[in-house]
Amino acid sequence: AGWFIRSPGFDTVYYVDAELHRRPFWNAMTYFTWADSWDDVVWVTDATLPTLPLGIPLTPRPGVVLVKIQSDPNVYATEGTAAAPPVLRTIVSESVAIQMYGPAWADYVVDIEPTIIKRYVRGSDILSPEPIDLSLMRTRAQIESLMQAP
Repeated sequence: AGWFIRSPGFDTVYYVDAELHRRPFWNAMTYFTWADSWDDVVWVTDATLPTLPLGIPLTPRPGVVLVKIQSDPNVYATEGTAAAPPVLRTIVSESVAIQMYGPAWADYVVDIEPTIIKRYVRGSDILSPEPIDLSLMRTRAQIESLMQAP
């Protein structure tokens, strides 16, 4: 549990959860909200991979980025862990976003596909600034640089 795995016969990288299900990442950007390097991936044999039941896909790691659904003007903070569906909370105004994440708050926003929204549960709106741990946050540029690293 807790490993990122892949096998030679498949392109998909999976996260192994506490129940030993392999949960696929939606894309490389999602992977890099959970990991720091492709070197974090453990290779398993093609025969081993199917012994781990397929779980639901992972969304961007809660608390690492803000998300925006492509067809929705709202920006959302996320909360939770890999063990439960993540919670999606609307940030109600740019003023609240600036107070929580700083003037460059939009750099933390990543677009997700509308189909991913079903993987979240709705939480209460963020109406006023709340304390957060900015040390966990990653900008799009930071994620993209991790994706490009050799």
